[in-house]
Amino acid sequence: MRRFPLFNVLTILVALGLFVVFLSFSRSGASLLTWLGSWIGLTQISSVDQQIILWIKLPEVLIAWLVGAGLGIVGCAMQGLLRNPLADPAILGVSSGASFFGILLILFLPTVGLVSAGFMMFLFIVASFIGASVVMLILYLFTKLTQGGNVISVLLAGVALSALFGALSMLLVSFSGDTQMRQAIMWSMGGLVNTSWASVGFVAVILFVGFWILVRSASELNILSLGEESAKTMGVSVGALLLRLLLASGLIVAAVTAVAGPIGFVGLIAPHVARMLRGAEHKGLMLSSALVGGIIMMTTIYCSKEIAYPYTISVGIIMALLGAPFFLWLLWKNYRKEKLT
Repeated sequence: MRRFPLFNVLTILVALGLFVVFLSFSRSGASLLTWLGSWIGLTQISSVDQQIILWIKLPEVLIAWLVGAGLGIVGCAMQGLLRNPLADPAILGVSSGASFFGILLILFLPTVGLVSAGFMMFLFIVASFIGASVVMLILYLFTKLTQGGNVISVLLAGVALSALFGALSMLLVSFSGDTQMRQAIMWSMGGLVNTSWASVGFVAVILFVGFWILVRSASELNILSLGEESAKTMGVSVGALLLRLLLASGLIVAAVTAVAGPIGFVGLIAPHVARMLRGAEHKGLMLSSALVGGIIMMTTIYCSKEIAYPYTISVGIIMALLGAPFFLWLLWKNYRKEKLT
């Protein structure tokens, strides 16, 4: 048991170290260490660089960590709920569902002129929440109808839903104007689109609520891993658990999608890395998955800006390049496991 909190402490230290490194060593010239050194008179920093650090780089890194943490804990919860080690918000179509409803709202409401730009952000998160919840509910019902199904059948159902909502999103975009089309396509590739301090606070509050709900459900997820019927005999209300997980996961995915677009594979990789290093008990695993997810996302955002400077590579592209081989390895690992049993 001692290695569990130690892993979390080490992960937090790694995250803090990367936080300082990414804010201090970049090609933009603005450095966190220089800024901190100016407070005690060791260095000097221009007012422009101070503004870049305070109003651009700091919110960006914090949002990146929050997005990764949110995707990590949602991936962990979905894998526990569906009892599917390949569950991920993007692979199973949850992110696509959130994106479709968000694009639907963005493309049509502004043309009617019903809402202000400020309220539009709130409506977008609500729409994304509805889309994410719809897909998760469909997947859960599919799992029940197929008597629990198997990893591949649920995975294929999620891939089909992802393709369906992805096609519907592109259908909407194809009927939009050139400016809206470009914005929608760039957003759908994944990347931070709103990095103000207001968005940091807003996302942090939503994620805190979602984290609280998911962590409180961890013990029931441990029991559910024994099977739905066994869980019911042990006093777990599967319907109530489903409702809580749909609410929390949909809320987190909606907030993440609102500020970063649909980003895949973080929710797949983070829980597996955490599970291999600290065990499968869900309460600790959720926290560890969030910490690992935050590190993954921070690193990806940094690499997207530094690898091909002054150009920025889409975060979604980098995660796909990293996540696709990892996903294939998991498929092979699952195939070998089923073959042996």
